[in-house]
Amino acid sequence: MTGIRIIRKEDGFSLVELLIYMVMFIVVMGAVYSVFIGNTKSYSSQENKVEMVQDLRAAMHLLVSDIRMAGLDPTDADGIGFVDDPDDKYDTDGNSIHFTMDFDANGAIDNSEDINYYLKNAGGVQQIVRRTGDGNEPVVAENITSLSFTYLFEDGDTGTPDESDGDTTNDFDDIKSVQVAITGETAEVDPVTRQKKTWSQTSWAVIRNAGID
Repeated sequence: MTGIRIIRKEDGFSLVELLIYMVMFIVVMGAVYSVFIGNTKSYSSQENKVEMVQDLRAAMHLLVSDIRMAGLDPTDADGIGFVDDPDDKYDTDGNSIHFTMDFDANGAIDNSEDINYYLKNAGGVQQIVRRTGDGNEPVVAENITSLSFTYLFEDGDTGTPDESDGDTTNDFDDIKSVQVAITGETAEVDPVTRQKKTWSQTSWAVIRNAGID
């Protein structure tokens, strides 16, 4: 008896089916790519903001810590405290602050005890610098859009000190505390909003040596 051989027809994919599968694959990969790009932009956005916030917090901590010690004069040497200077960068006013202290109690002001904070423009980038008596200006923070100081005086008034207006209620030796306000922006444009993100921080520094003579 002769066996019957059954021949099965094995069809492959038709050209139309291949095209359909290719289109589906491209659509799926496009969706995956879009999600990946979105997540990458979101991560970069948060990373830029976190870096900016950390820098401003560090700058604020240094500013407040220094200002609290303004006028420290354990030997009663006098002439120690907030500084009045004709140069707006080196003055004690709304956009800069300048003060001295006798931290090592030697009766004299050393370079490291003469401290001045102000905004400096370097190549179009605004920086907070901490200038000392020897003229060194290390950068405290970059990409700063504003830096301001508001002073609280012994009689409860607020504003900026004025030694020339004839009264004795808003002079340097009447300063009880200083409000520091800093606003900064990210170094790079945000990949999501296409704009730089900004962040502001405000803090009060209570003068430990209030009543400076």
